[in-house]
Amino acid sequence: MAILKAINVKVGRNASLKGIINYVLQPKKTEEQLTTGFCCDVPKALEYFKETKENFGKTKGRQYYHFVQSFPPNENITAHEAHGAAIKFAEKCKKFFGFEMIIVTHKDRDHLHTHFVMNSVSFVDGHKFHMTKKELAAMKELQNQICIELRYSEAPKKGFDMFGKKVKQKDLAVSLRQIQTMIKASIPIPVILSVMYED
Repeated sequence: MAILKAINVKVGRNASLKGIINYVLQPKKTEEQLTTGFCCDVPKALEYFKETKENFGKTKGRQYYHFVQSFPPNENITAHEAHGAAIKFAEKCKKFFGFEMIIVTHKDRDHLHTHFVMNSVSFVDGHKFHMTKKELAAMKELQNQICIELRYSEAPKKGFDMFGKKVKQKDLAVSLRQIQTMIKASIPIPVILSVMYED
């Protein structure tokens, strides 16, 4: 099962356009075969993104959008297969049409995950990217369908955990915050699961 998440762009070291591109392209996290440019050349992505913004006079405001597609550690998938699934998702996602993007799969953790860093301005007509919660839900469903087509496990339905156990909405919010905090701290999956199922 793959989980798709839209990442909030916060102030910090990797919050700038240059910072996020440098972060996702770190050689210790990925390799050249796990990087793909959509409507841009990966090594020159920063220049492409900036040129589009300048061409349409939209250099202010949000500079990029960032999505991450993650597979659990127990998914039977290679880094190249995860990258292929990410490319297929980007090709089929209509919300991405007209926007330069780099797709970079990281293999430096126990779970494979792919970063999608997308220009906030369309190179076709200069409109800025906007996404509603409903559109994000449709994107998540699309990537889930692609994973099913590729014979990977299905993402859990809303309100259920990865084992099919129903989770109360209040408990779900607390658990998700705990899990996100632990994943950021690189806490091993068995420890995370033990916290999820504490009585």
